[in-house]
Amino acid sequence: MWYAVSILGFGPPARRWVLEFKFGDFLLDVGSARLRHAGEDVSVEPQVLDLLTLFARNPGEVITRERMLAELCRDGTATDAALAAAIKAARQALGDDAGRQSVIETVRGQGFRLRLPVGAAADEAPAPQQDGPSIAVLPFARLGESDRYPGLEEAIPHEVLVALSRLRWLLVIARNSSFQFHGDRDMREIGRALGVGYAVTGIVEVFGPSITIGATLADCATGGIVWADRFSGRIDDLMQLRAEIVAGVTGAIDTDLPLHEARRALARAPEDLDAWQLFHLGLKSVHQYTAVDNAAAEAYFRRAVELQPTFARAHAGLSFATFQNAFMGYVSDRRGAIEAAHRQAETGISLDPMDPFANFVLGRSLWLQKDLDGAVTWLERAVSINPNYAQGIYTRALIDTLSGRSLFGTEGADQAMRLSPLDPLLYGMRGVKALAGISRGDYVAAADWAGAAARTPRAHVIIDLIAAVAHHLSDDRPNALHWASVARERKPDVTAELFFDGLPIADPPLRAQVAASLADLGFGATSDVDRPASPRPALPTATARIPPAGTDPAPRERFALETLGAFRVRGEAGAVALPRSRKTLALLAYLAVTGKPQRRERLCEMLWERPDDPRGALRWSLSKIRRIIAAGPADLVAERDTIHLDTGAVDVDYRRVAGLHPDAVREMADDRIEEIVALYRGGFLEDLSLGDCPDFEAWRIAVSDETDLVLRAALRELVARFAETDPARALQHAHALRRLEPADRALGATVEALRAAANRA
Repeated sequence: MWYAVSILGFGPPARRWVLEFKFGDFLLDVGSARLRHAGEDVSVEPQVLDLLTLFARNPGEVITRERMLAELCRDGTATDAALAAAIKAARQALGDDAGRQSVIETVRGQGFRLRLPVGAAADEAPAPQQDGPSIAVLPFARLGESDRYPGLEEAIPHEVLVALSRLRWLLVIARNSSFQFHGDRDMREIGRALGVGYAVTGIVEVFGPSITIGATLADCATGGIVWADRFSGRIDDLMQLRAEIVAGVTGAIDTDLPLHEARRALARAPEDLDAWQLFHLGLKSVHQYTAVDNAAAEAYFRRAVELQPTFARAHAGLSFATFQNAFMGYVSDRRGAIEAAHRQAETGISLDPMDPFANFVLGRSLWLQKDLDGAVTWLERAVSINPNYAQGIYTRALIDTLSGRSLFGTEGADQAMRLSPLDPLLYGMRGVKALAGISRGDYVAAADWAGAAARTPRAHVIIDLIAAVAHHLSDDRPNALHWASVARERKPDVTAELFFDGLPIADPPLRAQVAASLADLGFGATSDVDRPASPRPALPTATARIPPAGTDPAPRERFALETLGAFRVRGEAGAVALPRSRKTLALLAYLAVTGKPQRRERLCEMLWERPDDPRGALRWSLSKIRRIIAAGPADLVAERDTIHLDTGAVDVDYRRVAGLHPDAVREMADDRIEEIVALYRGGFLEDLSLGDCPDFEAWRIAVSDETDLVLRAALRELVARFAETDPARALQHAHALRRLEPADRALGATVEALRAAANRA
């Protein structure tokens, strides 16, 4: 008699995936691809093993020849003769033959059937459950031209599997087991069979010269999707694309999976939480960056350490929370908190020296001790263990910037944002870009990045001060005073000393500029820095356009610049004809949105690094812009060193959402929220992506992220408000949100429920 042994225990074998099949003295081990008889290996060909597995997983079911051919040779090259040979070999291996057919029966005109029932082996014990998150990487499905570049469906997930294996906190199932599952499978069955909580699946599509690869992280307990993304490119760029996929999947799992674990833990009673669940709740709380949440995180981490004293990540998490106490001034004994954070990080390292998170927090603890060189050593070690560790890369970039290596700081911050565009520390990554801009004297760009950082969710008082300093240095006093006020409102006793305690800037010119600006803004002088007489050259004052004496200014046509979607300029008579040069349009959009004087040198670097005459290219584009705005109320003021587009009387749609925090929509009236939604025709300047202009592209993406958060928050609020009172109206907004979040299954269910409610109304 046949028996099926599940690695998780017992149950109806026809309804679950198993990795071992037992029958008499035979044992078929699917995971290791072996057939054994009385403890000895039986030599069989791989196709025979596949055939036996197919029979065992479908006991009593007639399996057609067509299905066998498809399962045994997925490239379509198998023949009837090869199938007949495999069936004969399978019968011989099991002591059966075509005459007796006691095990494998021929069903004339239909196919073949396994005659013996499959049941659970009563003497087998279930496999032990694993502590902490576990994951299986499955072969990807192949679509499109399957005969070209064979093997990609296994090569790409194999690289993902290898990369995930470097995450010490994550149990990754070996390839020999996880690659047994081909095709469209129920994630819950795979989870039960492999004993994992999560699975990575995907597709590979090849059409002509193009390739698209989709990857999905699924929750095996519910079958729901935690994260999904698509990567597209030319087949010639496959190596680069594979690297992007590995980085994208690894980065998402390193950030999204812990947050998902925390949401799971919130649904459980406190007394039922284990050390891993407590750790993830602590991680969720610590990234809220408030004193109350940090205290809660500290309590979660301490409880996790009590339950499992050898849990390295719990000690590292405790160091993270203690670091925040010192960094943000949540406790009076700052020195004691710094020393405690260092001790806790060292404990984590001693328990698991190869955990990137433990190395990361040890580097952070040295940063607060002003040992920046020591901090870099441990941060580089964290990144060497996990090359896709976005938070480690970002923090190393910050240390580089504080040490005067602004170029490395900029590159590191850009890399971290590419790896984890929705990271809890995104505000810090943008803040590094701002500090690097100040360091190299690019104050306008620094102000742009600092403003984006301060408006990013979870930003704290140090980020507010960076925004105040950057705007002060760019001669934007109203915004400088605004962010200074925000900082004081958030922490009334904030001072320059607190800033430099948190960010011990070692680069003298950068420190001098920041100290002088903080003093000018009323945050007090620092004890170790003398204020320089002039921290930067003064920007020239823009010259207003004055009509000749004795004449009345000609009436100016009303203008609107639309940036929330494809870039358009509209006058009273309709759309204004625009030049074909995308860089000219990018320049116009940048000048209009920033609304401040921009240095010519900065504009040339941003848009025309490669031409022999970048200033000539700039002059040519400015001449085109003058023609566009000639009849409108905008004035283009070109000074010797700066360019300023005065758009005070121009309707720029971005201004209506600029600086708007996503949470603010909750306090707005329905009509006001719908007015905001109506502004959006697509992503910010979505048709002006300039791949060869990384600085412009980084600015565009930063603003796009900012505006996208507002749109999503507005749509969610409208769906929630109208769901019961006006389901048809709510459905309209739910459809718009679904286009932005197509992988959100809960949202899909909401759309269906609203559609049903609207039909009943």
